Parts: sequence; structure tokens; C-alpha cells
Amino acid sequence: MIKCKICGYKVKYRLIEHIIKIHNMNINDYKKKYGEVVSEEYKIKVSDKSKEMWKNPEYREKTLKSKEWIYSDEKLNKRRIESIKNYYKNGGKTWNDGLTKYDNDSLKSIGEKNKINLTGRRKEDYDYLDKHSKLMKSLWDKSKMKEKWEDIQNNEELKKKWKFKISKTMSNKIINGEINTMSSFNCGWYENGYGKFWYSSGLEKDAMLLFDKLKIVWRNSRLKISYKDKENNSHYYIPDFNIKINNIETIIEMKGFDWDGLTNIKSTEASKLFNYKLFYSIKELKKYLKYEINKNKIN
Repeated sequence: MIKCKICGYKVKYRLIEHIIKIHNMNINDYKKKYGEVVSEEYKIKVSDKSKEMWKNPEYREKTLKSKEWIYSDEKLNKRRIESIKNYYKNGGKTWNDGLTKYDNDSLKSIGEKNKINLTGRRKEDYDYLDKHSKLMKSLWDKSKMKEKWEDIQNNEELKKKWKFKISKTMSNKIINGEINTMSSFNCGWYENGYGKFWYSSGLEKDAMLLFDKLKIVWRNSRLKISYKDKENNSHYYIPDFNIKINNIETIIEMKGFDWDGLTNIKSTEASKLFNYKLFYSIKELKKYLKYEINKNKIN
């Protein structure tokens, strides 16, 4: 059974129709606010049915052929691409937009199942993986993207422009909250009375906790600072936090270590434009914050 978090209505399998018809609400909006729209029984039922169907060699072959046809038929592929472009152009979003495995059980479950199912699989051992690999390779070999990629790799000037364009695009997406910076460090969402904030390391999370403890006005930084690496390639850098103490704004960057060797370059460029501070530990940050808070009282 699954229960509607809005009105308490219970159903055995799906709330989808109920949410749309009774509450006139978008399914993705409901998921973001309340969670699941289908019961565990329904997931198991669908999963078991899908497994049964894939055991059938005829169904599997037919499905793989249909996928091959979809991606190899030029006219159909063009219509499909245009349809997808128009969908997103008109404000369409994916079902998991804004969700991560850290705050959505479905994504977490999908990730865990995929990890189990795919670990150890090689195309040499599975015909369908081998076919899919060959299909994707043939599509890549015929694509204009391959020609463009080769042109970029053989031209240093084009390569610089391409890297800069990617850096600019990714920076904008991070600033606009369209993507999260995932890493091997401790990462997730931190919530307080003012909102929901992403941290990509334990050090950033500790800084957030300290800001709130000291009642400092703060937010994730939305600044985009341009800099050049050691090879003179242009990139963008987004610091961690904007804080305000005694009406003075400061940009705060937390670093566990200088993993890319570019920390000094980024800090130099940021310091030219803003009141910028770099800290390698919470102890350093705490000492600085307390000094700034008390400085005004002393004066």
C-alpha cells in the first residue's frame, strides 16, 4: 500500500492518477516534496514482469532490433532529436530533475541494483552487450561529432576554445543549481531554516554548521571567477561561500588540500576582485570568524 501525503488516500499500487486528477499536481513536483508515488509491491511486480519478458529470447531480440532501428534510421533519429530538443526548450524536465541518490530512494535503489547487475560484465561474455557496443561504435564512426572531435584534438587553438566553453557551461549550470558537484568526498544536502544547500566535502559541511552556530549570514557562492592554468588555458572557478559579518561581505573558500595545484592561481585571481579568504581547516575558519565578529565590538 501507498498513502497520499496530501490527503491520506490509500491505494495498493499507484498514486499517479490520483495526484494528477484530484490534486491537479505535476508528478515530479509531488516527488520532490513528498516522495514516492508507487508502492514497493508495485515496483516488485513491474521488476518481476520485466525480468520474465527479458528471459524470452524472441522478446529480447525484438527489443534490441527496435533500438538499433531507432538509432540507425536517419529520418526517425532526426525527428526524435528534434522532439527532445523542443521538449526541453519548452521547459520540460526529466523525472529525476534536481534529485540525487542522497535524497531520493528510487535513485539510490537504481544505483545499487545497476552496480550489482553490471559489476564484472564484459561485452565478450554477453552477446547483447557486444552488439550494443558495436552499434554505438558504428554510429560514432559515421557521426559528424567524430569529425568535429578529431578536428578539435588536432588543433590546439580549437582545443583551448572547446575546454573554455565546457568550463563556462558547467560553471553556469552549477551556479543555477542545474547540477551538483559530485566527488569521492563526503557530499550531500545541508538544510537549515533558510533553505537547502549542497556541500561537496565534509569540510564544507562543517563550515555550514559553524556559520549557523555563530549566526552568520551566508549562502553558497554564485560567483564565477575566470583564471588561466599553467598552460595558459582559460577556466572558471566558483568559490564555496559568500558570508556577511558587520555588513562586510567576504568570499570563503575551504580546501582540504591543493589537489589540482591551482589553488594559488585561483586565490590570486579571486583576491583581485573580492574580499577573499582561503582556509585549510575549520580551526582556522573559526578563529577568523570570531575575530571578525568581535572586532566591531572592540572598536
